[in-house]
Order: sequence, then structure tokens, then C-alpha cells
Amino acid sequence: MLRKRKEYLVLSVAAAFFMAVCLILFVISQMQSHGWKLSDKDRESAGNVIYAASGLTGLGNASSERAVKLAESGIISAADHVISVMNSPDYILMGKDDKAFAEDLIRVAGSSRDIAEICDLLSGHNSAYVINKVLQDRSRSLASGSVIRTDAGSAVNDFIIDQDITDSSGYTVGIRETKGHMNVTGKEIRTDFFVDGILYRGFLRFNGDASDGAFTIAWDTTGVEEGIHDVYALIRSSDGRGAVAKTGTVSIPAMTEIESDRVTRGLLVGGADSSWYIYDCHNKDCYVNIVGADDDIQASLYDVYGNLIGTVDNPKDLPEALRSRPQDVKKIEQETGIAGISNCFYIKVSKSPNSALPDEDVSYKLVQSTDVAYFNGTHMAVISRDDKGSLRLVDYNGDFFEAKEDEVKFLPLNGYLSSLNIIDTSAGQRIPVWPDFDTEKNVYAKYLASGKKVKVTAFAMEGFAADIKVTISDEKGKEIGSEDGTVDLAKGENHINVMVKGFDGSEQQYDVYVLNGLPDDDFARNTLTAFPESYYSGLWMLHKLRPAYAFTPCNITPSFPEVLSNEDSGYQSLLQYSSYPNYIKQNSVVYDAPDWMAAKNEVVSYFLDPRNFLLPDRVFMFENLSFNEKVHTREGVKAIIKGSFMDTPEIDYAGYIYEAGSKSGVSPYFIASRILQEMGYSGESSLAHGTVPGYEGIYNYYNIGSTSSAEPGVAVANGAKYASGSDEKYLLPWDSIDKAITGGAIWIAKGYISKGQDTLYFQKFDIKGRDGKYYSHQYAQNLMMAYSESMRYYRSYESTSALDNPFEFIIPVFSDLPETYGGLPQG
Repeated sequence: MLRKRKEYLVLSVAAAFFMAVCLILFVISQMQSHGWKLSDKDRESAGNVIYAASGLTGLGNASSERAVKLAESGIISAADHVISVMNSPDYILMGKDDKAFAEDLIRVAGSSRDIAEICDLLSGHNSAYVINKVLQDRSRSLASGSVIRTDAGSAVNDFIIDQDITDSSGYTVGIRETKGHMNVTGKEIRTDFFVDGILYRGFLRFNGDASDGAFTIAWDTTGVEEGIHDVYALIRSSDGRGAVAKTGTVSIPAMTEIESDRVTRGLLVGGADSSWYIYDCHNKDCYVNIVGADDDIQASLYDVYGNLIGTVDNPKDLPEALRSRPQDVKKIEQETGIAGISNCFYIKVSKSPNSALPDEDVSYKLVQSTDVAYFNGTHMAVISRDDKGSLRLVDYNGDFFEAKEDEVKFLPLNGYLSSLNIIDTSAGQRIPVWPDFDTEKNVYAKYLASGKKVKVTAFAMEGFAADIKVTISDEKGKEIGSEDGTVDLAKGENHINVMVKGFDGSEQQYDVYVLNGLPDDDFARNTLTAFPESYYSGLWMLHKLRPAYAFTPCNITPSFPEVLSNEDSGYQSLLQYSSYPNYIKQNSVVYDAPDWMAAKNEVVSYFLDPRNFLLPDRVFMFENLSFNEKVHTREGVKAIIKGSFMDTPEIDYAGYIYEAGSKSGVSPYFIASRILQEMGYSGESSLAHGTVPGYEGIYNYYNIGSTSSAEPGVAVANGAKYASGSDEKYLLPWDSIDKAITGGAIWIAKGYISKGQDTLYFQKFDIKGRDGKYYSHQYAQNLMMAYSESMRYYRSYESTSALDNPFEFIIPVFSDLPETYGGLPQG
């Protein structure tokens, strides 16, 4: 449990009450033994002394009247009250020396003694004795009935603060320490911190021998009210006196308590510079992940002393991941003298210097778990997982969920990079790599036409808690570099390797293959030089990953601007508004039900530019779609249709699809993917089940003949009508599942692949100039058809360990390509 230091105030009050009761009982016993009784004159004198003493510290009339009544009743004496006032923290905080003390005592007691005389008494006795002595000299009735020691007691002089308690960060959290020196006689001393009229216990230790006078005082600020406070250190000694010194001004932030294995909503109010959290990790490692922020923020972690452990400031839209090992609380207790220390950490969330919304509220979530899962549309803490991949999750409402690992997305936190930059040191500029850096992408490439001196910088998602090692080597594997971290790149091949070891031991490897001028090898001579230079980075990366791949250029006659103009025309390139509202052209009509509309020009440009898809998982839109028994397998087909409506033991869809590919000469992976594209992953189209009204028992898995219509059901009916026709070469009518799958594959082979539209890309974009015609023979209006299906191919090959096979990719080459590429339009 987090320890609230106001408990000390409660304990102090309880202790004071107990001591007061004891004092009263003791005084009563003394009265009984001495037969103490005040005369009227004595009552008046006692009252005057009590009121005068109360005035020293500003005690109100009510307190003074109660003390007078106690004195009149013989429960306490005037000396008892004066001692309690002039030995109180309030009086000591006034910082009065012996002379001022003597002046106050003479005035309160109405004594005829002079200041020097009282100062002389103070030099050899404790203040309680001197007070009682002065009052007793005036009248025995004013003296204390208690036995008061006569020795000088412990004493403190020359109390000086050398290092104040103020935190350099502007805020004060945790255990703060102040250092100084003083002259001490005896050992009966204690220390407190005085803050806004409240005493908080301090913990004093001498730095070596007490006679040296160097000391450290510790104070646990947990539980102090938020706000700006002047703090005073108060030393009290058994001589009844003490010393006081200002130790600084502190700003205590408002603090929100967070718990392990939970999700907490966070808010950084506009105009505020930070929000603070306190986290008791008990005896465990500290994991705090700040996710889903509206703006660019940074997060800092502080230990139990309020010392900064580290700050993480990842780029916008990335989480901030804070990590730390458990603190040695036993050692801290020994060092500070504070008992019951817990393994507490403090978290500060503030705006990043790169914030785009410095004056607006920023919301976010704090997730206190090793891993963070995205499930059911929100971030959740991963409480546990077993060896079967079963997870237990909790969301910010405290609701618990059970899920499998393949049902959630884990945020890339442990062992991942948040940024990777190659800096051209001569120009002071960042050299862009292909593809743009993404924390979950591990392989990159860059072609440079001329030599550069570079410096590589890399930062981890976990910031200070992760280890990063960067090595740069030439084509022979020899490390190159210099003491200042800059590197003159070698001619030809260079390999930048970045190894990241996360706080929990997780590791990630990032590779950047830099081509510094063309090397003298077969790939450069026979492949790279056949393409424009802007293709080099993507092709080089794919070659380094999969050396068996072959890339064949296909020169497109119309220029890129001309092709874009035609593809960005009417119904040629459509997207669903419900899925991509920001990609839709303003004022577009609905070309096909329910909400297929024309895509924006810049979106069409992105999907048309082949350089955007020279990536390991998207390059398969350029795969030659001919059947290849060395590459294609039934297991691969099963991997593509897994979880879909075709994943059923009742019908051998995988077998039908593989045989259809073999008979038609078409990739069965293409066939499986095309069926899912057209019918929907769950088989939403009635053409997949032979249930179209009026055409029961008729199937059409490819939507062949389903001419588009804005009217619901018309396109499906058109497809069923075509499938019920008669044409032996296409196995029509398609009145069985196997005939529909095979016949449709033959139709596609003859209608597209045999006519040169032998890749997903060319089926979407009819730009080869078949018989001098362009744009008229496009398989789909869906702009993302090739993009979506290529990922299915990749996953199928990956699941069957077939990615290293010798695929051929036919890459379109345009003239007048855009100067920049690679950025997917926002939406």
C-alpha cells in the first residue's frame, strides 16, 4: 500500500494527546503530594503569565482560557504552559537566539532578572529548567510541580542548510533530501519539516561522525497537498530549544495512483505542463506504457527519491514505454531511516517539444503491463498468457476478457526501435530509406548514386531501458566506422545492422542494405540497369532478402500521367465509402451498391505507382500467375482459405481450387484469393452458395458477368444469369461447386492471363496495350484488388515456407513517374 505521510501528523496528534494526559495525571499526583493550591493573587499572576506566553506564538483566547482554567484547578502550572509554548515548534520556527529567548521569558514571567543573567543560566541548563527557575523565583505557585532535569541537555548551534530540497525539474515528488552542517552536543535531537502549519517527520542522519556536524535529512513528500510550499527544517533538542532553516520552495504536483495490470485513462489539460502518477510496483519490475495519445507527448520515470530515471519521447502516434527494475527498499530504509518504504515510482506525462497542440487537452491511456494488446477496438493490459497462446486481458473499465494470441494485435514495445535515421553528415540532412521507417518493419534499402559520409542514429521504444548496438560493414562483412560515429560508406554494398535488446530480453534486428553506386555483379548488370534508378532501392532490398527472385521489366507505352488520367475516370477505380471515407472523391456518385464510389486522384496515383509495392509482402501483385507445381501446393491453398467460408470439412474447396489451377494453368493461390475477394471472406454473396432467387443451384465464384448496378441485387442476378448459360469450354452452366471453380478459372485464364494480364496488377490496370487497346479489359473496379490479394499470396507462401522459391515478378515501368512515392494517403 502507498504510504501517505500525513499519517505522521495523525500519529503526532495522538502522541501529543497521550503525553498531555500523562502530564495531567503526573501533575495531579504532584499536587496531591505537595498540597498545591492557588490564592486569588496567584490565580491572577498565573493568568497573566499564561496569556503573555500564548501571545508569543499567536495562540487564540480560547486556548489561553482553557490553560488558565487548568491552572486555576491546579491541573497544570503557569510554568508548564510557558514551557509548552517556548519549547513548541511554532516558537522554535521563529529562530530566536538566547538573547531574544531571554527577553521573551522576562516579559512573560514579569521577572526582574536581566538578559545576561538568563543567558548565563541557558549556557548551563536546558530551557525548561530556566523557564521554571525564573517563574519559581517570582512565585512558587507559578512553578511546575513536575521534576525537571537540571542539565544542559543536547544542543544544536550554527544550523546551516548547504543543499536545499528544491527539485531541479520544477516539481518535488518522493523522498527528498536536504544536506547541511551544524554543531551538536549530545544525541537527544530530532528533526521535522514544517509545511504550511503542518509538521512532517524528518529523518536525520550524520554523514560520518556526528561531531563533524555534516548531516542529511530525508522527508517523504507523499501525501503532501498539491501546490507550492515553503519548507522549513526544524531541529529540536533536549535542551528545549532548537534551530530552524528554510530548505527551499517545493511544487507538489497533483498525483493519480495507478495499479499493476490495469489500464488508466489519462488527461493532460490544455495549458498545464504535466500530469503525474504514482505507481507502487510492490516487488516487481515497473512497466508503464502510455498509448493512444491525441498529440505528441513525452513521459518521464522517477524513482522513490524523485530522481529522474529517464525520459522517453517517441515520435507522434507511437507509445511511450517506461521500464525499471525493482528498487532496493531495504537499502533505502537503511539509508534514510524511513520505515515501510514501498517500491514506488513516479510518472510524469508532458507535451513533447514537437507538440502540434500545445494549448489543447490531450487524452491517453496508461497500461501497466509488460505487453499491451489491441482487442475489441481498444488497448488492454495483458495480465497473463499460457503456453497454449491463451490470454487474459483487462480494459480501462476493469472488464476482463479471454482471447487467443492470434486474435489480438500486440503493440511493438519490447525490443523495438521507435526511429532509425541515416544522416548525411556533410549536408546535415536525413537520407530517406525504402520503405519509410516503421517500427514493425525490419528490412530497408537505399541506393545512393554517389558516396556519402553518414552517421546512424537509432532510438528504442523503451528509450533508456533498452540496449542498442549499431554495426556497419562492407560487402565482405568487414566493419567500417570511426570513433566519432561517422562512416565513409564503401563502394558498392554496405550493410547497416541494428540490434535492439529490450528491457525484458526481447530482441529485434533491423537491417538497412545501402548500395553506394552500382556493384559489378550480375544482378546490377542484368536487372537493376533494366529499370529506372527510382526502382533501385526497392529491388535491391528484395534481392538481398530473396536472391532467387527474378524481376522482369514491362515497359508501358503511355506515360504515368496519361495512365493516371484514364484510371482516374468515372467508375474505373472505386472504393467503398464505408471503409475508406477519406479516400473518396468529393461529390462522387455511387457506381455500385451499396457504397462503391470513385477514389481521389492521389489515391489512384498511389495504387498505380509500382514502386510503392516493391515490398516483401506486396510484390506478389506482380507475380507471374501461371501454375507452377514447384511452388503451388494444396497446403498453400488451405492456408489462404483458413478461417473463411471455404474452411469446412464438408466440401473440399482446397482440392477443387488446386485442380482448377492445374487444369487452367493458373496459380491456385490466385484462384483462392480471387474467390475471397469476390465472394467475401465469410461468403457474403449468395453466388457462393447457389441461393440466388430464381437461380437456385447456380454458382459463380468470380462474379463473372456481374455487371455493376446501383440497384441492390441486380449485379448478383446478372452473375447468376451468366453462370446458368451454356458454353462447354467454360464448363457452363455452373451448377456445381467444382464446375464453377474450374470453369471460372479457365475463363480468367483465357480472358486475362493468356492475353498478357498475367499479374494481379495488370488485371486491375489494363495498360499493356493489348491489340492497341487500353483500360477496357480490367477485371475489377476495386482499386485495392491487387493490393489486397497480394497479401493473401504472401501469407500463403509464408505459411508453407515457400517464400524463397524462384518467383518471377513482372514489374511495370513508366515514364514521367512522380518524383516522390511511398506515402500511403491518409485515410
